[in-house]
Amino acid sequence: DGPEISLTYPTNFCLEHNHSVENICRGVDNCFIVGKRADLELAEVEFIHNAAMVHCSIPQVQDGLRRKFGKKNNRTYTSVLVKNQLNYARDQIFGKDRHKMKELMENGNETIKNGGVFEVDVSSTLVSQEM
Repeated sequence: DGPEISLTYPTNFCLEHNHSVENICRGVDNCFIVGKRADLELAEVEFIHNAAMVHCSIPQVQDGLRRKFGKKNNRTYTSVLVKNQLNYARDQIFGKDRHKMKELMENGNETIKNGGVFEVDVSSTLVSQEM
């Protein structure tokens, strides 16, 4: 049958507002649920920033945080927090316009002005074809 598992959960909730009375979000087995940037430790923020540079997915980052920090500190990370922090880090690294289409077109126009050739052909699948 396997080992017997006993799960615990906090019972000090404010039922009217559905949140913990002490305003600390705890889950099953009293695991701390990290849902706000202020709850992240510096090493966790750096981990997310590094993951943003290599375009890791939200589940990959959540799993990495859980393995590196969560197990020993009894913490879990919400997908909304991870998504927001990845987007924030990517904005810091790459800027808000991640595709840089405006910059591409400006550089293309500059190429044309200098006598070069720059043409964009967008196929039916909306993929730019090199001319």
